[in-house]
Amino acid sequence: MGYVRQSAAAIPRPNEIWLPVLCIVAALSTNTWLVASSVGYVLSVSALSVAGIYLVFLSDTELRVDLVFLALFGGYWLVLTAGWFVDWSTDRLVYVLITPLSVFVAVFLLPSVIDRTTDRRQFVTILTALGALVAVTGFAMLIAETVLEVATFPWTGGFVLGHSGYRTNSVFANPNTYGFLMMVCTLTALIHLADRGPGLLNLSAIVLCSLAVLTSDSTASLLGLGTGVALVLAVSFRKSALVVLLGSVATAGVLVATGLLGTVLSLLPARAGALIDALFSVRGTLWVASIERLMEDPLTGIGFSNTADEIAPYVPDGGPVGFGTHNSYINILLQTGFVAGTLYLLALLYAVVKAMSSAFTTRFSPRERTDWWPVYVASVLVAILVAMTFESMTLGGLSMNSVLLALYLGLALSLGGSRVLEIRPRELILSR
Repeated sequence: MGYVRQSAAAIPRPNEIWLPVLCIVAALSTNTWLVASSVGYVLSVSALSVAGIYLVFLSDTELRVDLVFLALFGGYWLVLTAGWFVDWSTDRLVYVLITPLSVFVAVFLLPSVIDRTTDRRQFVTILTALGALVAVTGFAMLIAETVLEVATFPWTGGFVLGHSGYRTNSVFANPNTYGFLMMVCTLTALIHLADRGPGLLNLSAIVLCSLAVLTSDSTASLLGLGTGVALVLAVSFRKSALVVLLGSVATAGVLVATGLLGTVLSLLPARAGALIDALFSVRGTLWVASIERLMEDPLTGIGFSNTADEIAPYVPDGGPVGFGTHNSYINILLQTGFVAGTLYLLALLYAVVKAMSSAFTTRFSPRERTDWWPVYVASVLVAILVAMTFESMTLGGLSMNSVLLALYLGLALSLGGSRVLEIRPRELILSR
């Protein structure tokens, strides 16, 4: 059955696979023009709470706890909690209270619902359909805006790769978040296509989702998607991928050694150069300013103060003032300091190493119906982590980006061969 592996786990109740989907959709509402963001956060915390209560008290789903990850992330949370007794920040307190719920449900509970013999395929199918539906909505809004001249949302019809009239944002208030979801859904549609075959609906879904990433004009999501696809190809065609990698490194080395790298970059189209400048030069300035601010309080960080205000004095004259760090890894260090931030980053690194190890030790051929699941999980997780290099999001939050990060971290931690502590909470409760 393609990427589906055999498992002795009990078959879940028919509607359990909808729990992770419910949490994703509820988290989506935190960044949509359909409802106020405050309402979205209430919906997100409610969905996570309902899912957690159901899975603990009413389901036979096991609680999968990776002890190394728990030690690292738990240490981060403890240091973060200790910081509240120093600054008494309301924002910090909210995060300290919300993080255990979000991580417990999205990292330790929901992946075991998805990671069943039958439900992996169902989850991939549902998430592909969700992505296609959101993309269709985005393109319908674009047609209404540009062809029918019906006002929809300010971002719709904006610039994409230097050309006006093509940008889509669908139901999202921020097209970057839209691009992030479409990045995940495109990789999901790719694995769906690989498993089910090139049917019309499957091909349509991957075209819709990939075009949605492009028209969102989210460069971070485009880079994440490209990295995820490259990982799938690298695992699928390992020898060819190695040749391409070595050839690329050798070519880059020759260009640098001969001084021709600048000439090659100058030949890029103007828009490509502008994208590179915006992505690295502008963000690079913010990263340097954030690091300089961090060095003022390296142990504790700035807490949950306004990041844009905190780094503004360190931005050079004429630089991008009024923006946050735009890098999730530097941002977590800036907010929590080196002690807590390092534990947080080590927890992420541990999960991605496990995912990559599982993906590259999986024996499969793209022409055969073999185990695609580790490759899928690794590709989505790596894509998310690449996008996080250029945007700020935190594990343990209620936003859609945070919930997706938590979910795929949990799936990576529970891949076949992983050593995890499996507990059935309901059986423990009933035995008391």
